[in-house]
Amino acid sequence: MTTTQTPTTVQVTTVAQTTVVQTEHATYFEMLLLSYNVAAKDADITEGLAAAKKVRDEMFAQFPSDKDDIDYAYSDLELLVRFNATGFSDFMKRWNASTGQHFEALHEAIHMDAATINGDKVKWNMMGVVGSNDYEVMVVEAYLDSTKKEAFLFAYEDGEPIVLRATNVTRETLSKAAFQVVKDADLLKGFTDNATWKATSDASANQSVADAMAIYARKRGEIYERTSPATQREYYDLAVPDQLFKYATVDGEKANFKWAGLTFQSGGDSYEIVECYVSESGTSVIVFAKKEGINVLLIGESEPQTTKKADGTIKSSIVNLQPYENDTLERALW
Repeated sequence: MTTTQTPTTVQVTTVAQTTVVQTEHATYFEMLLLSYNVAAKDADITEGLAAAKKVRDEMFAQFPSDKDDIDYAYSDLELLVRFNATGFSDFMKRWNASTGQHFEALHEAIHMDAATINGDKVKWNMMGVVGSNDYEVMVVEAYLDSTKKEAFLFAYEDGEPIVLRATNVTRETLSKAAFQVVKDADLLKGFTDNATWKATSDASANQSVADAMAIYARKRGEIYERTSPATQREYYDLAVPDQLFKYATVDGEKANFKWAGLTFQSGGDSYEIVECYVSESGTSVIVFAKKEGINVLLIGESEPQTTKKADGTIKSSIVNLQPYENDTLERALW
């Protein structure tokens, strides 16, 4: 299998349509990857991911006890298929020139059965070559300097980008190499800044926030859905954004929320909403906002205090949003 040089399928395939049942002995990642490739064919990432998401939902129903593993695999599939090998290659050429190095892309997925990280044996997903559902590290690209016998792997662990380095290694011995996590700021920044094919993201979404939310959701074991003034989701018994922000307080104090030219209530401190995500369960809401030009992160998790009239309409409600500190989300730019 080769990694993509342009936004295309993860591997060329002419496999006939398949179902979850037909591939039940494969890993969840392999099942999702197959469904993606069958649908993507002509470099349509959107159609491919839609097909993979449909199979993911089928697997949720078929293997409910493995929902976390299945969702983890789907999130990693998104990272892999959105990996822009061309953009990253351009960065590596510049990095090679500035450092006098001669690293070249491996463009080959191999079984990493015996490779270790910081002395510990781990379970790998090497560009889609994976042996178990509970793998720990997914590699999206490998670079090797054949002369110096040095290798770098660019990977994700729990959705977080990491760079791994091994010395005294060749292509043939890569599968059993001893890797160390390296803190090379230039390489890590080059990876995070250049690895994602930005054109695939929702043009109306803040991609930095979307990426941070994907990592956050996986860690929480939740599915979060982006909302906007033009969409409606539910937080407990309130519509988001209209009813939620009409009744929202911040740390118990009245507040004024504005979003895309709309004002949801008046009085108290003013918050300009940039992005809002609601959990699929409807029991958690994350708000990315600005207060006097400063980034503010808010979370709501407690059930609103809602009183309804006899006809079922809302008489009054109080939504308690709280300032929220979270390392993953605070890395986002908004």
